[in-house]
Amino acid sequence: MSSIFLWILNLSINSSWLIVAVLITRQFLKKAPKWIICLLWGLVAIRLVCPFSFESTLSLLPSNKVIPENIMVTQQPQIDSGLTIIDKTVNPIIENRFSPVETSSANPMQILVSVASDIWVVGMAVMLIYALISFIMLKRRVRASVRLNGRIWECDDVESPFILGTLCPAIYVPSGLDDRTLEFVVAHEKAHLKRYDHWWKPIGFILLTMYWFNPLSWVAYTLLCRDIEAACDESVIRNKKKGYRAAYSQALLDCSLQRRFISVCPLAFGETGVKGRVKDVLNYKKPSFWIIVAAVITSMVIVVCFMTNPTNRLNVEGSEPQEVSDVSDVQPVVADATSLEVKSPVVNLADDEGADYTEILYADSDKIIFSGYYGLFVYSKENRAIVNAVDLEPIGCNYTQGDSACEKYVSADGNVVYLHPMDNTDMYIYNIRTNSLSKENFNLDGIDLHTVYEDESYSTGDCDKWSANGHDYLTMLHHGGVMIGEVSYADVSLDVDPENIQWYPLFSPEGLSGAADFSPEEIHDIVAIDIWISGNMSYTPVGLEISEGQVRRLHCEDPEAIKEIEDLLSNSTKEKGQSNCPFYTTLYMTRSDGTIGMVFPATDDCDMYNSGTGCYSMSAGANERLWTLINQFQEIR
Repeated sequence: MSSIFLWILNLSINSSWLIVAVLITRQFLKKAPKWIICLLWGLVAIRLVCPFSFESTLSLLPSNKVIPENIMVTQQPQIDSGLTIIDKTVNPIIENRFSPVETSSANPMQILVSVASDIWVVGMAVMLIYALISFIMLKRRVRASVRLNGRIWECDDVESPFILGTLCPAIYVPSGLDDRTLEFVVAHEKAHLKRYDHWWKPIGFILLTMYWFNPLSWVAYTLLCRDIEAACDESVIRNKKKGYRAAYSQALLDCSLQRRFISVCPLAFGETGVKGRVKDVLNYKKPSFWIIVAAVITSMVIVVCFMTNPTNRLNVEGSEPQEVSDVSDVQPVVADATSLEVKSPVVNLADDEGADYTEILYADSDKIIFSGYYGLFVYSKENRAIVNAVDLEPIGCNYTQGDSACEKYVSADGNVVYLHPMDNTDMYIYNIRTNSLSKENFNLDGIDLHTVYEDESYSTGDCDKWSANGHDYLTMLHHGGVMIGEVSYADVSLDVDPENIQWYPLFSPEGLSGAADFSPEEIHDIVAIDIWISGNMSYTPVGLEISEGQVRRLHCEDPEAIKEIEDLLSNSTKEKGQSNCPFYTTLYMTRSDGTIGMVFPATDDCDMYNSGTGCYSMSAGANERLWTLINQFQEIR
């Protein structure tokens, strides 16, 4: 039930944007035909019930899924609203209050979601019981009705005309209506039947029952009821003269009924918004052709912008999504019925890796193929950037444990990935060269597969062996803290101590990918410095203020601070070999000519930094001063 509730909650959030759009549009379409407004509410209903939606680059939704499916099991529960200010405000609160505690067997987030889902079910039950009781009471009131003709019944115990029933709807009117008023009432109620409003209003109430926790759902249902009535009024008076409209307005006033509660069953003649309806009837003018065209175009724009999901892209540290591929313009090829669309995952690098760390599937001198619950990725060593990425959730391969866990295999040449969800017989085949995805029955017979290297002596992380130029090498993954963004890699020959190697980040913040290794001589004319660090590392830099679980993205353009950092880094001496100091975070530097470079300052009290060009010693106390300056950088939220 908890997973269903989370699914409903995400639908509710996405639909809220559409509801707001309709509320705003409704104010600008007052001169448009009322049936168009009702059509817009129909779009809201479709959005609320449809479990899927098409993707569009024109979508204005900031996020496809605000609440991730794994929020109950992740070590650092977070939302992804797509709005940085909200994420930066809400996520620290969620992490501090609902992150699992090692000393406790209870998961606070699981408890919260479970309790919330129970309250949701109770709320639905209350709404349905209310609807049932209202229907029964109304049926009792009209038991003594007298048939006037056809579906029209007269009753002493009703105060206003209405329709009751869905399969066999009947029109009930108060006793004693004069013939003229009865004519207006019947015309109005027949317009309801012609438009099948006796179906649409109960459907609207059912949706309100499902989304009772969302205040915008109540607003939408209330306005739907008003707009249904206004559309029927318009249908009746469309081709009538002023005198007819005046008499119709008087009938509305005579039959008006003030209700305190939301109703589900009746479609009453004078039930809602009588004052506004009378005003609209008396001032009615037939909409011009261009007003109708404008209203239809507006509706189409709303469909494209708010009924579609944003295109899945790689999202770095809560920044605006960016395309994953820098070097490949190859588009997915849909060749036959088994071909599938390749979707790029949305990844917040501040999320943790989950219960199972990122897994390396294949590595050679050119690329690394790795995966986690958050997606499948191909990393180019030459470009130092992700060049291909696949969202595993749509194909059910985002699970790393249990009966639904996904098995992953790579061809011996490293060009094809085979994905097999263990709870079914399907196999998904991802071709890296063509960036295409297809589905077949699971069968690996006759396929030459890459063999994953396993050696417990390399305990620093997952590793994979490959050969080049007659030498054996390892590509290893390191999981610095728990963040996805801290996953890094290193290539090392088998005869080198794995502790004395250089790690490179697999992910980089937006605009900083492909950074070169800066030697001390290249650290000059710097105009901007960026660093991204979490408080979950084994070592905390001296001089940096950061708490466990905190993530800080820092940026500096201050010339004085940059000049001092330039001096600290450039006045250094190259060491022979490597150091055992921890170098788990990346300092990005941008020169005035646009060149981006990086070094890896020690994250303890070592006065050293690392680079792909070597390991360098700074003057005594330089590292503490470096981190003190970094602590004063501007924080990007």
